[in-house]
Amino acid sequence: MQSFLQATAADILKRFGTNLHNVIIVFPNKRAGLFLNKYLATTAGKPLWAPRYMTISELFSNLSHYILADEIMTICQLYNVYSQNISQPETLDRFYEWGRVMLSDFDDIDKHMVDSHQIFRTINSIHELENKQYLTPEQQNLIKRFFSNFSTDQNSIIKENFLKLWNKMDDIYTEFNRQMRSHNMLYEGALYKDVIQNLPNSISRFPQETIFLFVGFNVLNQVEKKLFHFLLNKNQALFYWDYDILYVNGQNTFEAGIFIQQNLKEFPNALPKDFFDNLSTPPRIDYISATSQNAQARYVPHWLQNNLTTPEHQTAIVLCNENLLQSVIHSLPDQTTTPKPLKANITMGYPLKHTPAYSFLCALLSLQIDGYSETLHKFRNEQIQIVLRHPYAIHLDKQQLLTPQHDNKTLLAYIRTQLEQIAFSKAEQNNTPSDFLENIQKEALFQVNQILCRFINLIDNGTLKIQPHTLSRLLRSVVHTTTIPFHGEPAEGLQIMGVLETRNLNFKRILMLSTNEGMMPKTPTSTSFIPHTLREAFGLTTIRHKIAVYAYYFYRLLQHAEHITYLFDTSTGDLSANEMSRFLRQILAETNFPIRFYAISSNNIAPENNPFQAIKTPEILDAMYRKYSSDSPHPHPLSPSAINAYLDCPLKFFFQQIAKIRIQQDPQEGINGPLFGTLFHDAAFFAHQSLMKKSPIIQSAEIKNMLQSDRTIEQFVEKSFLVNVFNNDPSAVAYNGQHLIVKDVLIQYLKNLLNFDLLTRQIDLVSLEQVHYRKINVQIGDKTAPINVGGKIDRIDIVTTNVNGTPLKTLRIIDYKTSGHEDNAPEMTNLFASSSTRKSYSFQTFLYSWVMREKQSLPIAPVLLYVNETKDEQNDYVVQLNKEKIYDFAQIEPDFDEYLQATIDEIFNPEIPFRQTEIQSVCAKCDYKQLCGRNL
Repeated sequence: MQSFLQATAADILKRFGTNLHNVIIVFPNKRAGLFLNKYLATTAGKPLWAPRYMTISELFSNLSHYILADEIMTICQLYNVYSQNISQPETLDRFYEWGRVMLSDFDDIDKHMVDSHQIFRTINSIHELENKQYLTPEQQNLIKRFFSNFSTDQNSIIKENFLKLWNKMDDIYTEFNRQMRSHNMLYEGALYKDVIQNLPNSISRFPQETIFLFVGFNVLNQVEKKLFHFLLNKNQALFYWDYDILYVNGQNTFEAGIFIQQNLKEFPNALPKDFFDNLSTPPRIDYISATSQNAQARYVPHWLQNNLTTPEHQTAIVLCNENLLQSVIHSLPDQTTTPKPLKANITMGYPLKHTPAYSFLCALLSLQIDGYSETLHKFRNEQIQIVLRHPYAIHLDKQQLLTPQHDNKTLLAYIRTQLEQIAFSKAEQNNTPSDFLENIQKEALFQVNQILCRFINLIDNGTLKIQPHTLSRLLRSVVHTTTIPFHGEPAEGLQIMGVLETRNLNFKRILMLSTNEGMMPKTPTSTSFIPHTLREAFGLTTIRHKIAVYAYYFYRLLQHAEHITYLFDTSTGDLSANEMSRFLRQILAETNFPIRFYAISSNNIAPENNPFQAIKTPEILDAMYRKYSSDSPHPHPLSPSAINAYLDCPLKFFFQQIAKIRIQQDPQEGINGPLFGTLFHDAAFFAHQSLMKKSPIIQSAEIKNMLQSDRTIEQFVEKSFLVNVFNNDPSAVAYNGQHLIVKDVLIQYLKNLLNFDLLTRQIDLVSLEQVHYRKINVQIGDKTAPINVGGKIDRIDIVTTNVNGTPLKTLRIIDYKTSGHEDNAPEMTNLFASSSTRKSYSFQTFLYSWVMREKQSLPIAPVLLYVNETKDEQNDYVVQLNKEKIYDFAQIEPDFDEYLQATIDEIFNPEIPFRQTEIQSVCAKCDYKQLCGRNL
């Protein structure tokens, strides 16, 4: 079966011969040009004067005397205009994503030749709508539908904020375009619009004998249509549309054919109609359901064994979910074991955020901006360790790496220098082209370096004037959303691509992964400042357009294939189940294509002889001795969290405590669970520290006074943010939306804690956030050593408790919990037996109670205080065991001591390796599941 581009090549040679120097072939994207060039050469069978190839964007750029602006510079310029028009503007890094949305809206307005003044003044002119003649009746009806749900009489805060921005949008648009023109630059939509408004002059930039061939387009915006009509009327254009009569038949048009049908009426097809009846003989179609995304990736080598064509470039793997790229790459057949090395050409972009270059960039920014103390004139150890532990640090000079940078330009130049040194070191490794991941790392270093150069240029020309913290967040945002474009010979080898990259291309054998609803088509999103109904009224791009585009991509792949296999995920989540794509269902419902159904599954059961374990070698035992023995220079206590990790999964304990593999959380990346807990614990500490100024004995009246001052409580939370998020730098304090939400929650939690304290008339605070431990002897290899068991206890106090009608003076061990609620342990064994229902919270408070039993004689009551719950005057939150509240830990200490000693002996026993848990539910939220193969 002849492909679309082969048919196009044959028709071009038939019309123009082999001298194509006056022909410009225009595609929606760049990739198709290489394939068409190959087909022209093979079809001609002799030397020919090749045509010029352009994308539609390149054509418009060649037609304009303006320069197409760089996106980063464009958004910085847009931010300057936005800041001049909004009374309380966001910082540039917070605005960046807004700016991309706003720029996309402006781009859409210009490409559809919409009058910006009309669309932006509609909301301001609600009451005058009936008298406006510039709107068609259909537009007026659509806009009225929008306003029926958008009253300006009683606005919510969101609507009010929307109106404030919308009221300024026309001014922003006008001034932004004026400033861009003054720099002789335009963003894409404005450049397209300028070309159309000056078409005769624009086209004169090309010789009159030039013929433009537009190949493989689908949905057209107004500027493209106007250009096509202009060239058609001058007999300077031909159009090559790709479709099938199955979905473009005039009577029962599928959504895939909506735009092609319209285009065929306006711009006749250069290819004959009989070429477009391919689906009357459908290809072999297989539907395969899989139990997970990874199961689909693991199916790839099996599919290739039976379907890889010769030549390989006629086989394609299409990823509807582009996040599967890494899994697919790792699933490709091993090139060292196959008889013939498999060539693979990857078209889709690889996210920079998944590369070591990005993580090292973040580490350097954190070191220089968050990790340097201007008061002490040195870096904080935490940030130093993050940098030095990064694999890239071995390529660098430590002294240069730890040199402070004090302004934006020197900071960016410093990062560039480090990355260039890493690149030079890697260039000496002489990797082969097949070392895909290593070559990705090199390309990532180059891409980050390019972004840094653009930022330096923006600083030099005065466009970028921001504080270092803002620069850091902005740079992270830009790099985080950047992808690495792949280079190479796309017309060779197995083709691996995303859906958008398939445009104009056809393959004999196709494997489509993740053909699920939400992936094919992508879940509709409306990321725009322009409401949907207004978009519809003014003819802008809507969700309906986007779905129709994906439908077209789906069916045009089908129409030239010999065999196509669709995989879809059938796993169920907490809230929803995966479903096959609506397009797969459409084939079932509206065609008579023969389809074969299969199912594949992945075995998630761990084998009995689990290879994932760490043997306690002499080196590991020595490391454990040096870490935990009280005889070592800097001993660490064996903490409850460490023992909990062991009880959950011994291998997790090894990764976390011995191998020291930790997931570092950067506060700038957001507030996760552990950081939220730290924020609360410190705020509580500051509150109780304030209450203890006069005396450690606190009366309920003092607590009541504190609760009456919201500002006082807020200040304790703000102080915690200063310490934990803004690194004790008052000038760096800048609350974003997430910070403000978390702050409000913390204030409420702190009030809950103080209300709990109000239930007791008098509290004698013994300690806050202090480390307490108890010494025991263990056998570590061939050495007997004392170790400290314990950790930081949130709070210890003395209160008088009413126990069964009798006042009892008790020492409470209080552990704060900011989320969840744990059921009480039914028996002691539950605290130490690995299971999905083990009570780790109770174990922690029992261990602290065990520690304090050695230090004093008062009855000890372990307390788990869930500050996320509202005040319950009937609950003192004393932990229960076997349905009995433990007001005196001494009663259960012997049993606890026996189980604890046995557990600790096992941890240090050289005969018992650190094995992977058999309880897979424990792995679900584990940071190390990818390391040990439990990436469920």
